[in-house]
Amino acid sequence: AKADADAKAKADAEAKAAAEQQAADEAAKAQAEQERQKAEEAMRIASQEKARLEAERKAAQQAPKAEQSPANDNPPPAKPKANPFTVDNLLKSLE
Repeated sequence: AKADADAKAKADAEAKAAAEQQAADEAAKAQAEQERQKAEEAMRIASQEKARLEAERKAAQQAPKAEQSPANDNPPPAKPKANPFTVDNLLKSLE
């Protein structure tokens, strides 16, 4: 009877240890999955940020070109006619 009780106690202890080990394994697996998801999210955010910065860089490179092109198309301003407010014109108007 004592041998049976010892065997049963040993079996119960082994079952409890196995259950605890399984629970620990499942918890570690869940934590690893959570960390993997966080890493994936961080990579996704980093990828979006990189794409945004690249788009801004390209836009910044194209903006000066867009500003220069119309300036080249415009002719230089016509020279103004003689200034009516010169000293000579003033003296003539006083005569």
